[in-house]
Amino acid sequence: MRRDPTVIGLNISDRPYFQNALQSRDFALSDYLIRRVNGVPGLMATFPVIKDGNQVTAVVAASPDLNWISDVTASAAQGLGTEVVVIDGGGTVLAASAGEQELVGKNFAGHGLTNELLAQDEGTTTTRDYDGTKRILGFIRVPWTNARLAVGVDETVVHSGIDREITIAYTQLACSACSYC
Repeated sequence: MRRDPTVIGLNISDRPYFQNALQSRDFALSDYLIRRVNGVPGLMATFPVIKDGNQVTAVVAASPDLNWISDVTASAAQGLGTEVVVIDGGGTVLAASAGEQELVGKNFAGHGLTNELLAQDEGTTTTRDYDGTKRILGFIRVPWTNARLAVGVDETVVHSGIDREITIAYTQLACSACSYC
């Protein structure tokens, strides 16, 4: 773990993730933000220290590296037409599959997919993704956050297997009907 001496004494008590840790008395992860210390985009993780009479005596804060989220999404999106995306509660893409890295850091508030993902904690949907591809997606809220993890498969890839099987069935039906003629 790397310690940065420039953050000693930095006041973050006005930040929502800090306030969330105080109110929830539990681990909290921020939405996408620009860090005050270095102006770099990222996330903040907070955990309250509770002692003496159930009082919060401190809040431990750390900034996880967003690259690990991208690494996880890249390894998860191995299949043809598969995409993984993580968005925060404000609609900003935190991580995306290897082919969609240009989406990271962009805000898609108001986009149909964002609206569907943030409307409930988990579910499935078929809609246009951020790149315009129609996908069948499953999603879930990331614990302790308002972020959502979504895994989607290109609808044409899913249907191509079904269409192939239908074509084979019709061909077999036609061949068996011709053998009776």
